[in-house]
Amino acid sequence: MIDNYKSLDFLENTYKNIIDLYFKDKPGKYIINNNILEVDFDNWGKEYFYIENKNSENNENKKKYYDIKYNDIISVNSIAILLQIGNWDVFKKMESYIDNFKNISINIYFFMIKEFDTVDNINYLKYKYKNCVIASCENKGMDIGPFLLNLHYIKTQKYNHDFIFKIHTKSSDNFRNESLNILMNSYDIILSNIQKLSDKNNGIFAGNIIYKYNEFKEAFLSNYYYIKKLVKYFYDEDVITDKLEFCAGTMFIFKNKIFDNLNNTKIEYIYNLLNNNETLDYHWYSIFYSIDINNKKKIFDDYKNNK
Repeated sequence: MIDNYKSLDFLENTYKNIIDLYFKDKPGKYIINNNILEVDFDNWGKEYFYIENKNSENNENKKKYYDIKYNDIISVNSIAILLQIGNWDVFKKMESYIDNFKNISINIYFFMIKEFDTVDNINYLKYKYKNCVIASCENKGMDIGPFLLNLHYIKTQKYNHDFIFKIHTKSSDNFRNESLNILMNSYDIILSNIQKLSDKNNGIFAGNIIYKYNEFKEAFLSNYYYIKKLVKYFYDEDVITDKLEFCAGTMFIFKNKIFDNLNNTKIEYIYNLLNNNETLDYHWYSIFYSIDINNKKKIFDDYKNNK
C-alpha cells in the first residue's frame, strides 16, 4: 500500500549511495521488500534496486553471494580459466577448448547458476578436472554477475594468478566458437596469446570484435549511462570517449593486475546493482526493446507480460 512508503530523506546512507549513482538528489519515496528496494521517484516513476537487506531476519550472517561446492586447489598457477556456466549443454560443447590446456598447469573456476548445480554435474566436474573450484550462484547480471563473483572469490582467497581466460556459455554457436578459436583453439594459440599479454603495454586481449565508441556509438547506447557513473565512482573522472571500447561477447584474456582497483567492496557494490528476473532496468529495457524511456507504463507492462 502507498501508506507504507517513506520519504527518501529517511533512507540510510548505504542505500542512498546506490540510488545517487543513477538518480542524484532526485526526490521520491521508498519501500523495502525482502532484498528489493523499490523507489517511486517524483515525475519519473518506479525503479527497483537489489540490496542486502540489513533488517532481514538473517542479518546475523553476511549475505552469501555464492556457494562453494568444491575446492581442489592444490597449487595456485600462473594461468587460470574463469568459466561461467549458464547452460550445461553449451558447456559440453566448449570442453574441447579446455582440453587444449592439458599440457599447461592451470586452475579452473566453474561458477554455474543454481539451475545446473546438480549432484551429477558437480561430480562430473570434480572427477574430470583437477586443481579446480566449483561454485553455485544466482542467475543475475547475465554473464557479468558470475564473473564478478568469481573475481570476488579469487581476491578473498588471495590467489595470485598472472593471466586469466574469461569465458562463458555463449548460446550462439558461431559467435562462441569464433571467440574461443581466437583465444584457445590450440596449445600454440594459447601460448601466443599469453606472450602478447606479457608485453607491459598490453592488459587484455579480446576474443572477438572490439567496438570503439567513435566508430560505433550504437553499440554503447544501452550501457553508456552506467559506464559514466562507474568511471566516476571508481576513478572520480569523466569518460574519455576517444579511448572507450569494449569486447563483444565478453570473452577475453587479461592480466589479473588490471583489476587491482576492483576490490571486494566495489565488486559487492556493483553486483548489488545488477538485475535478476525479478527486477527491471527501465533505461536498458527502453533502449534494447526500442520503447520511449518516458513511457514508463508501456515499459513496465511489456516487461511484465514478456518476463
